[in-house]
Amino acid sequence: MEHFTVRVEFQEAHNQLDYTRLHHEMENEGFYRPLLAHEEETVYHLPAPKHNLYDEDDDDATIRVLEAAQKAAAGTGKKFSVLVTKGEGKREWYSILDMVKK
Repeated sequence: MEHFTVRVEFQEAHNQLDYTRLHHEMENEGFYRPLLAHEEETVYHLPAPKHNLYDEDDDDATIRVLEAAQKAAAGTGKKFSVLVTKGEGKREWYSILDMVKK
């Protein structure tokens, strides 16, 4: 399995309800937002326009992930852009809000 991070950016005026709808649509396509910091045993949320997905490790995986993100974002009725990044190892972050502390 390969790990992907996806960013969906709205191209026009939007509000928090649009992101709520986006999160719902992305979840319907298998995407998720939580990050687990193993060393801290804390779960974090990715920033609003970002989501994660695991997919098979083959030549078409990035295209499948892009198409799933496009389908989800289209469900918001907003104009959007999508960027898909294939994970290549350990990730680091700064100042991401805690979702739940274990």
